[in-house]
Formats: sequence, structure tokens, C-alpha cells
Amino acid sequence: MHPKDFRRYFVFFHHATAMPLVLYEQNRPVLQLPEGGWSAVLEPYREPLLREAAPVSFIVTKQSAFCGRLAVGAEPGYTLILGPVSSIPIGKRMAGDMLADAGVPPRAAEEWAGVLESFPVLDFHRFLHVLCYLHYVVNGIALAPDAITTLKDMRYAVPI
Repeated sequence: MHPKDFRRYFVFFHHATAMPLVLYEQNRPVLQLPEGGWSAVLEPYREPLLREAAPVSFIVTKQSAFCGRLAVGAEPGYTLILGPVSSIPIGKRMAGDMLADAGVPPRAAEEWAGVLESFPVLDFHRFLHVLCYLHYVVNGIALAPDAITTLKDMRYAVPI
């Protein structure tokens, strides 16, 4: 699949699922859906996800939301970050906690919390299957959910 086709496919995917996503080219965002500043919530996880060498991986945030990473295509440099999504609705408190962890100022957090609250509810097992599906469609490689690499379960991370 050509990089322009990736973008078109991810737009269709987002419109069909409402799942938030950011496509990076050489670690720079080139597509973000939905649009807006909500992706600041990814900041604590962006670098480890972009740096990861495994083709498919995920992180569980302190708030038990899921963010996934997918290397896109044969050409190096394209990475998709999917999420955050959660197995429970992201309410005002959870959204506020996620945005505060990302260092988002309270005024902006109020605006973006509503966007986070609109993200779909997805249980963890289904989220892993979505990552496997995307990996197969985009890269042509079938992968089982238990083969996906976890970078870190941030719920249990303890500061050193």
C-alpha cells in the first residue's frame, strides 16, 4: 500500500469506528483524527511508542486506557498510534487525569476532555484484535493478539 493510500484508509477506518489515531512520518504527525488538540494526551506515551522496534505494540495508561502502535508499510518512518480507548467510558474525571498527566493546561483540558469522552468504549481483547486487523490490512502480515508486545503497563509504573 502506498503512503497516500494509508492516509485514505485510516480516514475511512476512523469514520467507521470513531477510534482516535495519529499517523506519523519520521516522528512528525501527518494525520490526526479527530482533528484538534486532543492528541496532547498521548505525550507521556508518544516517545516510547514511536521508539519501539516491534511492528505492533501497546501501552496501558495509568487510567487503564489503551494506546497501540503499528509500524506502517515496508518503508521505514511511518507509524500509527491508535487510541486512547478504554473498556469503560472516558468520563470527565478520567479525561481530566489523562490530560493533567500530559501537562495540558486546565483551560485547554476542559475543551479537549469532551473530545476524549466521545472516544468509543472497547474492551482490551477487542483492542488487540483491532491492532491485529490493522496490521494485516496495512502490512499483509497476520498476527495473533498474544504476539503483540506490551511496552509497559503504566498502571503499575512506580517513579524511581
